[in-house]
Amino acid sequence: MKTILLVVVTIMAVGILTAPALCGKPADSQPATSSLDGALSERWFAYKNTHDIVDIAKQEMIANALVDDEVGYGKDIKGAYAIEPVFVESQDAQYPSYYMVSFIGKGSRISVLCIVGVKDGKASLLEVYGLNPDITVGVYPPVIEDEARGIAAANGKAVGQAKAKLVFKFSEECGGPAMPAWDFGNGVKVSQNGKVFSDFTPESKVKKDK
Repeated sequence: MKTILLVVVTIMAVGILTAPALCGKPADSQPATSSLDGALSERWFAYKNTHDIVDIAKQEMIANALVDDEVGYGKDIKGAYAIEPVFVESQDAQYPSYYMVSFIGKGSRISVLCIVGVKDGKASLLEVYGLNPDITVGVYPPVIEDEARGIAAANGKAVGQAKAKLVFKFSEECGGPAMPAWDFGNGVKVSQNGKVFSDFTPESKVKKDK
């Protein structure tokens, strides 16, 4: 599934921009490269906490030339900073669980969203998205847990104060990793489009490959 070509990101300290330090030992020694559609090659790094997750996202964007001012929107989001990463449990055998790392730029809005996969104690930058300039959200995903709870209740699925978790599967409800669903348990899930459902609807192969 193609990612949205991203060309940008944050403003880290000058030292990081010029000589990013590796966050843990890489699982391979080959440099990361960017493909024509923005998908990133995978290098896996050991991590201990969400601070490491953010650092891995930063260093790999640098390695993939996504902070180049001459490419895309690099100049537009200088001064951006990362907020606390959000964990998503993958229920898709073909995709690892991951953290969503949002970078807040001008106007206190999210400019860049990174998907950092995690497995076996290692993390890798898998996808990078540039959000539509018309989108002014300052949190991600845009439908937060309390809103999802209200949507479920409005559709006759009272979930009370049950704690929800974000889950993902390539499906009609999620589409891609940037749109995980809220799972309240007992067969109640809420998508980012406001759909209340119990089971993921398989996504057709044709749509998945777009």
